[in-house]
Amino acid sequence: MILKIVLILMVITAFLTVSEARVAAVYMGFFSLLSSLCYLLFSAPDMAISEAVIGCAISTALFLVALKKYRVYKVYFCFDSSILQNAKKLTYISNSVENILKKFCTDRELDLHIIHTSGDEDCLRENNEYDLFVCYKDNGIFAYASSTNYNAEILEKYIRDNNIAELSIILT
Repeated sequence: MILKIVLILMVITAFLTVSEARVAAVYMGFFSLLSSLCYLLFSAPDMAISEAVIGCAISTALFLVALKKYRVYKVYFCFDSSILQNAKKLTYISNSVENILKKFCTDRELDLHIIHTSGDEDCLRENNEYDLFVCYKDNGIFAYASSTNYNAEILEKYIRDNNIAELSIILT
C-alpha cells in the first residue's frame, strides 16, 4: 500500500517538474527523495542512501547554483508602423541598439534575450514581463524600464558614460 502511494507521488512529481526552472529543480529533488524511499521499500538501503545523498542533495544543490548564475535580460523591441516601411533604417537602428545591449549584458554576465514585435505599445508594455522595452518612433528610440529594476539604472549610467545619444532610458 505504501509503495503504491510512493509510486503515485513519483508520477505526480515527475509531471510537476515540467515548470519554471527553479521550481523544477526542487521537484526533481523531491522526486529523488521519493526514489530513495522506493529503494528502501524494496530492501535496498545502500541504493536508498546513495539516491538520497547524490540525487536529492547534491544534484538539487548543483541545479540551484547553476540557475542562480544564469541570469536572463529580456528586451522587447517594438516597432512603430511608420518605421517598418524603411527596412534600411530599421536594420541600422536595430543593430546599433542590439550591439549596445550585447556589450552591456556581456560586461555583466547576463544572457540577452531579444524579442522583436510590432503592435500596440501600451498593451505590450502592460501585458509582458520584460527588463527593458525599446520603442522605435520617428522622433527617436526610447527604452522603458521599471524603476525597481536595478539593471535599468546601471544601463542608464552606462549609456551616459559612453555618450550613446541614440537611446534614452525612461524609468517607469
